[in-house]
Amino acid sequence: MERAIAHFHRDTWPAELAKDGITLDFDDRHRRRIRLSTDLGEEILLDLPKAIAMAHGDGLRVSDGRWLAVRAAPEALLDIRCATPWRFCAWPGTWATAICPRTSRRNACASAPIM
Repeated sequence: MERAIAHFHRDTWPAELAKDGITLDFDDRHRRRIRLSTDLGEEILLDLPKAIAMAHGDGLRVSDGRWLAVRAAPEALLDIRCATPWRFCAWPGTWATAICPRTSRRNACASAPIM
């Protein structure tokens, strides 16, 4: 079994040389060592020096010199809408980044009072 031994961020590796890829969901893209199947069915051991959060478009260098493209698997998303950004921050125990409606500046807030 070949090993994926190095990770490269998007635009820092030769993506045109990738003949295969690995499609992973968000949680599975944060790994150091795990056995994976490529999109073409080959077994690969992800064997990185440290855990890394891989993103869609990143590349993995395989021990035999090949390249694998990292692809994000389609996932269901939650769409949360509030009357104001501050309402979103008002949910107990949540941290959020909100845009201030008056100044258009970003503010981090936690458990802000409901306005």
